[in-house]
Amino acid sequence: MFNKHELLISSSTEKLDDSTSLLPYLYFLETSLNKELGIKIQIKQTLGKDEQDWFWVDIPISDITVRFGFPRSRIGVNPPIAFFLLLTIGIFLTIVTAALLTQRLTIPIDRLYQAAQAMGKGHWPEPIKVDGPEELAVLTREFNRMNIQVKELLSNRTTLLAGIAHDLRTPLTQI
Repeated sequence: MFNKHELLISSSTEKLDDSTSLLPYLYFLETSLNKELGIKIQIKQTLGKDEQDWFWVDIPISDITVRFGFPRSRIGVNPPIAFFLLLTIGIFLTIVTAALLTQRLTIPIDRLYQAAQAMGKGHWPEPIKVDGPEELAVLTREFNRMNIQVKELLSNRTTLLAGIAHDLRTPLTQI
């Protein structure tokens, strides 16, 4: 039975140490055995001759107690590796989420920056698309409004200065 399933079966002759394992798999196995057999079963851990951890359970059958043992290598999941894998996936998802959120914030800010640069050089940019978080949307709307107001003020100033220049050149013929 050992070669096929890595499982040892023997009669229980000596008492096992009270060493238990904190592996979740063993907790669930112990709980399931307790439920199925209707008696309190404990899984004990020992170090085998091959320097490998072995897990043992004593199950009373009629008037004898049968001891089942299996090596730690039989347990498919290695908790530290599973924890490391979950941690790696969590960190990766956090980085991807942070990158997406950062991009969602920086694109509208970059549009505002480009428009402000153009406005500073005397160009009149088209109104900026209003999107992004609420605060940036409000800022973009106000920037667009300011852009229109500055254009109107400069146009009015130009008209006013042209009118003043015209009036200064026109002789006052009738006083």
